[in-house]
Order: sequence, then C-alpha cells, then structure tokens
Amino acid sequence: VYKRLLPSLGTYITSSGGEVNLSAVDVILSEVGAVEDYVFRMRHQQEEREKGRRESMKMRKKREMDAINANKDNAVALGQGGVGLAAPDSFKGVGRAGRVMAAGGAGPEKKLKREDTQAVKDIKAKVAAAKDNKEAARRVKE
Repeated sequence: VYKRLLPSLGTYITSSGGEVNLSAVDVILSEVGAVEDYVFRMRHQQEEREKGRRESMKMRKKREMDAINANKDNAVALGQGGVGLAAPDSFKGVGRAGRVMAAGGAGPEKKLKREDTQAVKDIKAKVAAAKDNKEAARRVKE
C-alpha cells in the first residue's frame, strides 16, 4: 500500500529529522483500512459458505443414517413377519436376500449351481468370442 501511495503523497511518512508527517500517515492508514474491510468481508463470506457446506453435509449424513436405520428396521420386521427369520445386526440387507443371508444361505433344494445361471453362461460366451477374435486376428497377421 505504501509503495503504491508514495508517488501521490509527494513526501515520505517521516522527514529527515525523524518527524512524522501525520497527513501522509492518515492517507496510508485510511487505505489500509479500506483494504482490511475488503479482506474481512471476503473472509466472512468464505466462512458463511463453509458453514453452509458443513450444515448441508451434516444433514445429508443424517438423512443417510435415517435411511440405513429405516432399512435395517424393515429387514428385521420382514424377518419377524411369520417367516421366523430375523436379520442379525451385522447384516444390513433387506428383502429375500436379507432373509436368506440371515438363515445362513439357501436351502439345499434352492441352491443354484454357478454354471446354471444365465449370467454365467453369457459371460462364458463373451469370453469364448473374445478368444475366437484374438485367434482370428493372430491368423490374419501371419
């Protein structure tokens, strides 16, 4: 600030005898005050934005925890609804998957072999096609 204002002041803050030029000091201090006012306003705005951000994150976490607790309560309610299965506290699943996991897995009559599922068949087909394409590309290069 001093460096910027010095040419317009026409003189230094102090004279060669060590006396202070109060009018020059007044000009410099008023400019410093204006800069400080701007800095304080910007800092206040930044703090308000940060405060709002923290509050919104706190509310989002609360909503997420409420949803998790509601789903956990729902899983326990489903398990106790005549099926006779209650989901343990460590398992947070809901629906049929939650009941199956709480019971220790599917019964022997309902166990599916991995090879029998359609998704596994689709993956195997894609892998076989990729191998065929790779082999064909190798033959073309030869």
